[in-house]
Amino acid sequence: MSGPITFSGLFSGIDTATIIERLMEIERQPLLVIQQEQLETQERLAIYQNLQSRLSSLDSAILSLNSASTLGAKTATSSNTDVLTVSAGSAAAVGSFTVDSITNLARAASEASIGVTDKTADFVSGSSFSFDVGTENVSISLGAGETTLEGLRDAINTQASDLASAAIIDTGDDNDPYKLVIRSVETGEDYDISNISTDIVVSTTGGDVALSFVPGESVDGTDAVFKINGVQISRGSNTVSDVLDGVTLQLVSTTASPVTVTVANDTENIKSEVNDFITAYNSVNSLIQAQFEYNEETESAGALSGDFTLRQIQGSLQSLVVGGVEDADGNRYSLATIGIEIDKYTGALSLDDTKFADAVANDDKQLFLDLFLARGVPSDQRVSYVSPGDATQAGNYEINITGYDGDSNVEGTFTLDGNVYTGVGEGHFLVGPEDTPVEGLRIRISDGVTGALGSVFFSVGVAEQFERKLDNFLTPISGLLPRVENRLEGDIASFADQIANFEDRLAERQRILTQQFVAAEQAIASLQSQTSAFEAQLGALS
Repeated sequence: MSGPITFSGLFSGIDTATIIERLMEIERQPLLVIQQEQLETQERLAIYQNLQSRLSSLDSAILSLNSASTLGAKTATSSNTDVLTVSAGSAAAVGSFTVDSITNLARAASEASIGVTDKTADFVSGSSFSFDVGTENVSISLGAGETTLEGLRDAINTQASDLASAAIIDTGDDNDPYKLVIRSVETGEDYDISNISTDIVVSTTGGDVALSFVPGESVDGTDAVFKINGVQISRGSNTVSDVLDGVTLQLVSTTASPVTVTVANDTENIKSEVNDFITAYNSVNSLIQAQFEYNEETESAGALSGDFTLRQIQGSLQSLVVGGVEDADGNRYSLATIGIEIDKYTGALSLDDTKFADAVANDDKQLFLDLFLARGVPSDQRVSYVSPGDATQAGNYEINITGYDGDSNVEGTFTLDGNVYTGVGEGHFLVGPEDTPVEGLRIRISDGVTGALGSVFFSVGVAEQFERKLDNFLTPISGLLPRVENRLEGDIASFADQIANFEDRLAERQRILTQQFVAAEQAIASLQSQTSAFEAQLGALS
């Protein structure tokens, strides 16, 4: 809709439109301030959102480092992969051993039926079929339309899929080529197929005969037999994971020649995870540093140059980098121990490859586990450390078991620096009570044990410290950054309301000014009209 038609200065000769425009520019000055504040707040919000994204990436890198499976990763190699392949987990011991020989491979059992003329032809009679796989009995029920060799095959594969599989093979025989072959799913002597029983009668070129299985085509299940460091071992599978802790052997073929298996620390995996952490940390640090650096050309710093929250985040992260952790033996470690160094000017992290290689080679002290993880070390073998809580504080907790309640839950206390905290019993587990330094610490007590049971030394590794701190920063709603962002979003919305209200007031002010100047023009026009009339009258008199 178009505004009112005005004729600026038509009678007065004054450029009233320009006067109104200049007056409105003066009136608009406070609005410009609000709009600038809104823009600056939007910029601060965008930086915080960027920071939150980078901190989330750092959190992901920390989560990977805060894992025994990552820090304890191992590699395993076989001197002859045609005979034996191997893999190792974090529980595997570093070293080597010899598989002296592989005498026999594990094998699945199988049974083959007599041949029939037509695999799709209905049985002459019968519909029941059963057999044993090891100690388990399999009973097959054939319904309408299933009483064929194909139907029996499908029924076995459906009804006994966890124990056996069935297939039909074409032998190429001119008369009765189709045979049903049943095979055990698992390998080994414990899964032999036996006691086949059926009332099924089939058609063959020799006449109608009972479905039977050929003894000469029977294959017995066998165990794998091999020697490790002179000790003979047998297993029902060619995949062997229960002989050496953390090591899985895959037997490929028999051999009389020794095969050497070597387990070592997965240095490259650990280094890759450490470098991922450094990259993620430096991404956060560079964003923060950019806010505090003064640009001489623009004579300004970043939008958050004086922001207390940003300083708080930077200080917290830097303190974790330069801080450290003490193990149960009193040894103190920091990131610098493994070669992670911090630039004193920029705060950026870098990795000294030589120091890192030396640290990885020192496996005896489990350096990386002590440095990065939350760890509990009991002094009494009747106590087992299970897990910490998110808020469990580092310390040496004395353990005293006073008894068991009526539900056989253990009762006892944790003592730290003379302060006694009554634990929560959950069966054989004693858990630190809430709102105490020992909150969430979970230990297991051996059956029936009571009395003083030494102590549990609990340390909070650097990765665990980072994870806890980042949780404080990032947790939705209650975290530091979500709270800051929520406040900034509220400020932006408030500015938007102020701007809208101010625009309305400005529009009303401009309308009033326009009306006032129009009224002035009208008054001048009236005076001019009266003057002209008066002059005309005077002219007539003369």
